[in-house]
Amino acid sequence: MRMLSKKRDSGAAAVEFAIIFPFLLLMFFSVLEAAWLAATQMALNHAASVGAKAAVRARDWENEDPIDFGENGAVNAYWMGALDEAEVQVKVLEGSAALPRRVEVHIEQASYHPLTGVLPRSILPTRLKARAVNPFM
Repeated sequence: MRMLSKKRDSGAAAVEFAIIFPFLLLMFFSVLEAAWLAATQMALNHAASVGAKAAVRARDWENEDPIDFGENGAVNAYWMGALDEAEVQVKVLEGSAALPRRVEVHIEQASYHPLTGVLPRSILPTRLKARAVNPFM
């Protein structure tokens, strides 16, 4: 009698796993996509910061164009894909009584490319933005 009841329960674990597995897969890919999005945003922030530092250095040298240096610095520092110089905007702003002189770098990436493609495009951002500001003397 015991053997008969054991045979009836033996497939229950496989059925439960088959029901739960798609949800586990969706959770795994969602976490993976969120990590990819965070890494891409951090790389874009880093590129903006490097571009601002490069523009400040060019501004200190006075012989170089800070806008070109800032754009090149941001494009070269972005390692997660291709960043076009048209997506990088560098502004050298003169100071006032309240604010010091500063360099602002704005990056607006034209498109975000998802890693897995499992999540719908309506959930994911279509554009990523970054901004860095560095004062100089």
